[in-house]
Amino acid sequence: MRGVAELDCLIQILKVTSLIITEFRSNELEINTMKHSKKSIAKITASIFLSCLITGAHAGTGSEWSYSGDNGPEYWGDLSPEYAKCKNGMEQSPINLSEATIFDDAKSLKSKFDDVPLSVINNGHTIQVNVDNGSFTKTERGKQRLLQFHFHSLSEHTLDGKSFPLEVHFVHIDDAGMLSVLGVFFKLGEENDTLKAILDIAPNHKGVATADGKMLDPNRVMGSKKTEEYYRVQGSLTTPPCSEGVNWYISSDMQELSQAQFDRFQLLFKGGNARPVQPINQRVLKLNSSD
Repeated sequence: MRGVAELDCLIQILKVTSLIITEFRSNELEINTMKHSKKSIAKITASIFLSCLITGAHAGTGSEWSYSGDNGPEYWGDLSPEYAKCKNGMEQSPINLSEATIFDDAKSLKSKFDDVPLSVINNGHTIQVNVDNGSFTKTERGKQRLLQFHFHSLSEHTLDGKSFPLEVHFVHIDDAGMLSVLGVFFKLGEENDTLKAILDIAPNHKGVATADGKMLDPNRVMGSKKTEEYYRVQGSLTTPPCSEGVNWYISSDMQELSQAQFDRFQLLFKGGNARPVQPINQRVLKLNSSD
């Protein structure tokens, strides 16, 4: 029998696919043939499924994985043929953000996130909030629709070798079915009111908790609707099956959380839920700087 996270993932696929079909019709997008439209929607649906995999909401037919022990990150690639990219992929995430090539030909990232009902999922690997209201971020690749955001503690990416208490990933998809993730670091400081609302109802074990009548503003999790300075690199999912072809954007601006909030994340996932950094190999890390 499917768990709540797997069921939620399937519901998300149906909702977003329906939204895409509606947008095709309302905008009268030119689709040459019915065969083409079916392929496009199938590709988008498959990518939505991958976005669920990005936080382990569904593990497919592969073996169970975790962040420690005999099925921890160093063994993911051996747990199942589906996870082969975890050990032989050449564009794996996360990475250490260092020695970036500065570029000024890219535009700032502009996000338009609408409020969502306060509903929090613990899928056994992370704390996640799903978004299906048309929220989006505009990048150099065009409009990216926000699917969900989730958290890793400690941070998965590092900055000049330094990790941070928390990293949030905003998972997006475009109409071509390509995934993009916008990451934001959190450093220790003042209590974060928006994180407090999430943590106050976050289940201690696998499950879903909803605060009836309460809404959440994803913009307050990210900190700003406009991201001026950010790192950009091609990468992968940071969880099995570690699929590549993911566009990564990591903001240079940081949010804050209190020590107590950091401790709460650590208690939820004892030992943390961060994959170690991976080799950058032949990739070029770029930095869009506002200077």
